[in-house]
Amino acid sequence: AGDPVNGRKLFLETNCYICHGGRGGGGMCPSLRDSRPDAGDVADAVLNGKPQGMPSFAALLSNLDVNDLAAYIHSLRSNNEPTFVEWWLH
Repeated sequence: AGDPVNGRKLFLETNCYICHGGRGGGGMCPSLRDSRPDAGDVADAVLNGKPQGMPSFAALLSNLDVNDLAAYIHSLRSNNEPTFVEWWLH
C-alpha cells in the first residue's frame, strides 16, 4: 500500500521514464503497462537491479519510496493512474 502520486513523482524524478517510457509503456526496457509486476518484483528490481541493464537504486530510494513506485505501477491502465509530467510540482 503506497502512494501512486508519489510513485509517479519518483518514476520521473529518478529517470525511470528514460528506459520504461513516459507512462511506463516501454522503450528500450520492458513495458510496465502490459504486464504489471507485483510489489515484490518491483522491490527486487529497484533495489537489486537486473542483469539486462537496470542498475540498483537501493542507495537512492527508501522502502517507502519503493512501495510508492509499486503503487504507481499497479495504478497503470486504471482510473487512478497519475499522468502528470512535472514531478517538481507534486
